[in-house]
Amino acid sequence: MDAKTTPAMQSRVLVARRYVEHGFLDAAMRLFAQNPAVVEPEDWTELAEKMIDRDRIIDAVEVCKLGNVPPPRDRLLALGDRYLERRDIDRAIHFYEIGTAEQERWSRVVDILTNLPEQELRAIELAERYLVGDVPLSDTPHVGLTDHASGALPRLALVGSSKR
Repeated sequence: MDAKTTPAMQSRVLVARRYVEHGFLDAAMRLFAQNPAVVEPEDWTELAEKMIDRDRIIDAVEVCKLGNVPPPRDRLLALGDRYLERRDIDRAIHFYEIGTAEQERWSRVVDILTNLPEQELRAIELAERYLVGDVPLSDTPHVGLTDHASGALPRLALVGSSKR
C-alpha cells in the first residue's frame, strides 16, 4: 500500500466502482474526486463513458480532467457526426469542439452552414477558427454536399474555388 493511501480510501474507491456498475454516477464521481490517489485511470474512463451514455457530456469531460485521462475523442466525434447528419448543427459543433475535430469535419459543418444564408456569420466564424490561419488555403479541405451525403472522404481543394 502506498504511503498516501489508506484502507479507508481504498474502501471508498471500491464502493465508488460498485456505484459505477449500478449507475449511481454522481456518488461515484464524488468518491473518486475525494480519493484520487487510489483511483485507476480505467475507473475514470469507465465513469466518463457512462456519463456520455446518459448524455452528460460536460460531466464526462470534467471526470476526464479530474482523472487526468483523455476524453473519449472517437466517441465524441461520432456523436457529432450523428448530429450533423440530422442537421442539428448546434449539437454537432458542441461535440466537435469537445472532441477537437479535424478540418474535414469542420469543412462539412461550414458547407452545411453555407447552404443557409442566415448562417453566414457563423460559417465565417467557424471557417476562421478551424479552417484558415496557419494552414494555407490550398491545404484546406472542401466537402461538397454530394461528398457529405455519400459519406465519401473529402478531397483537398481550394476553399472558395468554383462551385462544384
